[in-house]
Amino acid sequence: MTPRVSPLRSPWPRRRRPTPFAPRLVAVAILAGIVPACGTGTPATPNSGSDSGTGARLVEQRVDLMPYAKEAHTAFPGRRKHMQEALVTDRFLLVETGSEIAFTGLDLAPGNKLTFELVHQRTVSAKRIECPIELRTRDEQGNEQVQTQNLKRKLGPGQGGVLVEFEWTGEKPVRSFVLSFGVPKDARDKPPSLLAVVRPTASRKTQAPALTRRPKQVILITLDTFRADYLHCYGNQQVESPNFDKFANSNLRFESCYATANVTKPSHTSIFTSLYLKDHGVTDNYKTLGSQTPTMIERLGQEGLRTAAFVGAFNFSPERSELYKRFDDYYECVARDRRAEDVNTDLFPWLVEHASEDFFIWVHYFDVHAPYAAPHPHGQRMLKSSTKPIPPQTDPKYDWFHVLKQGEDVAAELYMGEIRYLDSQFGELVEHLGNLGLYENAHMVITADHGDTLGEFGMLAKHSGLADATTHVPLMVKLPNSRLSGVIGGLVSTVDIYPTLFDFLNLAPSNPLRGSSLRPLMEEGRDSSRPYDFSEHAHNFQAALRTPQELFILGLESNRFGAKYSTTLGSQELYDYTSDNPLDKNLAKTNSARAAELRKELEVFLADRMNLSSRGIDDDEFREAMEGLGYIENK
Repeated sequence: MTPRVSPLRSPWPRRRRPTPFAPRLVAVAILAGIVPACGTGTPATPNSGSDSGTGARLVEQRVDLMPYAKEAHTAFPGRRKHMQEALVTDRFLLVETGSEIAFTGLDLAPGNKLTFELVHQRTVSAKRIECPIELRTRDEQGNEQVQTQNLKRKLGPGQGGVLVEFEWTGEKPVRSFVLSFGVPKDARDKPPSLLAVVRPTASRKTQAPALTRRPKQVILITLDTFRADYLHCYGNQQVESPNFDKFANSNLRFESCYATANVTKPSHTSIFTSLYLKDHGVTDNYKTLGSQTPTMIERLGQEGLRTAAFVGAFNFSPERSELYKRFDDYYECVARDRRAEDVNTDLFPWLVEHASEDFFIWVHYFDVHAPYAAPHPHGQRMLKSSTKPIPPQTDPKYDWFHVLKQGEDVAAELYMGEIRYLDSQFGELVEHLGNLGLYENAHMVITADHGDTLGEFGMLAKHSGLADATTHVPLMVKLPNSRLSGVIGGLVSTVDIYPTLFDFLNLAPSNPLRGSSLRPLMEEGRDSSRPYDFSEHAHNFQAALRTPQELFILGLESNRFGAKYSTTLGSQELYDYTSDNPLDKNLAKTNSARAAELRKELEVFLADRMNLSSRGIDDDEFREAMEGLGYIENK
């Protein structure tokens, strides 16, 4: 495979202009020996050991090989342009049959495995691909090892991908390797087939350090766009979420937790500050927290905890959020978004390295956000109502808007497919924590920033409005050694997370907080006595007050969210959640006295402001990305 076309830039390009609803590819990265294939119905079980995991352990972690891809060659002269674009995203390599990619600068021990998924992108000839795949490894002494697999597989739209795995068995570490794709027999005189090599990764065995003490370790997991009522443990019998369910059933689950906002950055800012939007000023995704506003992050750092963030969304990149300044280690998303397994690829080695330290880590999984396109086979397994084939996102014909036109049943099933995939990745995290001896000793909180509409008010995949679809989020808490478990009723809010953690850590916050510690509720097992929960809509369009039985929404600006739902200044909505279909009837006019009473309470809430500073973001690339995710029309 000779002539060389062009060296590819390395390290991997860290900035690219995202295309709205560009194909989103994710590797099937179940590496042999790391974990069982979670998400297939068997929950992961943490391996805590008889001594709660203080001894040294041999663990395996994934190594992302994308940054080591250095150059490409092709057997087809005249295809220079195509091969120059071989590395097109931070997720996959776009290659042709009759081409090869070289990876250099590695240090991979014997016994490690190379694993990747091969997805058909476009075939000019037959749909069935017969293509020899060759792996040539070179160790530190220059010794080569050659392995070949012959691919015979249909890789057309809807066929999914094929998992390819190689193992190097030499005595010395591998420093470089070349991955080459032969020319199909039926295509020697025709244009080559186009393939996507999805996220090549390697498994690597590492000796985890022995734990000599019980460090303070806190893990906050936020699930973007995750509705509480789409978890099996919250009563949804259609969803497969065994790992989340086992976590919830073994620890504490709050039935009625509500987010402060309906979009990502305002809601996350409330979690980190225990303040409402009216206080911290981050009222939409185009603003970021003022540098002088304190958060739990730096306060924990002052107490000696190492802080780290592993984020899955573009809007938390350093140019678009100042949160990165507050963490010791910050693993950003350089594309529009990235899969949970990619987040875990950064997270798992960090946990190995810092297993014996005091730490606070934030893990942000973005997968459930639209467009709903879970990797094979998770999405297709849940899909039952589609009347037309839905090609995977790896196919150029994938059209998210076409998917939405098939209706709320299809959208809901694809949404459940994302949850099933994310559950499997959460299971891998729990397993990894158990293998490191960290699971039992850790404080863990799982929640979400907001939900998504799946038919409510006639809207699909739009987290607009402040009803349950967008504000009712899961909240699950694990304390060290799982000493408390059960279900807690009553109203709680995501602003309560910060004071609750600090209460259990015996720390004082550095500023006034709006939330309250949930420790009394957790330890006494009683319902919350809070009379109201509050939420605010992005861009100050609405504000909401919730009681255990009612939801009152006040319009603060005029805006049309969808064909069937809009708000105006002063508009009122009152819904009775004790009825069978609470959103079917707005009671604000028929029960005007109650509406007036709740409005007065809401206006008192809105008038009490801290007025802390935030700043706007003037970034065309970010605006384009937000448009692709469906936010711009709400601006």
